[in-house]
Amino acid sequence: MNTPQPHSSTDARPSRPRPTPRRIEVLKIQPLSAHMTRITFGGAGLAGFEWRGPAGHLKLTVPDEGQHEAPMPQDDGPRSVLMRTYTPRSFDAKALLLDVDFVLHAYGPAGRWASRAQVGDRLVLMGPAPGYKIDLDVDWFVLAGDDTALPAIETILAELPARARALVFVEVADRGEERELHSPAKVDVQWVVRQAEPAAPGQALDAALRALP
Repeated sequence: MNTPQPHSSTDARPSRPRPTPRRIEVLKIQPLSAHMTRITFGGAGLAGFEWRGPAGHLKLTVPDEGQHEAPMPQDDGPRSVLMRTYTPRSFDAKALLLDVDFVLHAYGPAGRWASRAQVGDRLVLMGPAPGYKIDLDVDWFVLAGDDTALPAIETILAELPARARALVFVEVADRGEERELHSPAKVDVQWVVRQAEPAAPGQALDAALRALP
């Protein structure tokens, strides 16, 4: 009688190769509001970087407190605690310029770094991953998220066909975060002000979505 051989959990799914890390440098810092800033990155490390469609994402490793250069990852090392996921706002392949919007807050290393970022700071980029494939046969879209989702929402809106309609809900800290969102489609934007503590983040957005007819 043949005895079944045990299978480890690592047998079921082969590990994906780690993306090649790229060194990028802060070239420009542009405040968009009291709680959000746009940082433009450049450098030879962006050569070969590809825009992977709306709402695509990448991994950024930021410098630690008191530092201006993020450490490069080791091939067999653990994931850095300074790494976070972001959606590129735009990329100029000819000029090798990458714009990323950061929400300024104290809840994570990337938000804290963005609050103190300086031109010349050097980060590590990995990715990008593929974005959202828009179904051009759909007439209506509903997009919802908090302020951290704005870059993904904006890149999707920019790709919608002119005949489409989109209903957009965005939860923000206050009315000062509202801004015009551009799209070829007809767009109705509902800005939802985040409720103060002890309400959990997302509660106001959830209530607005549940109120839809």
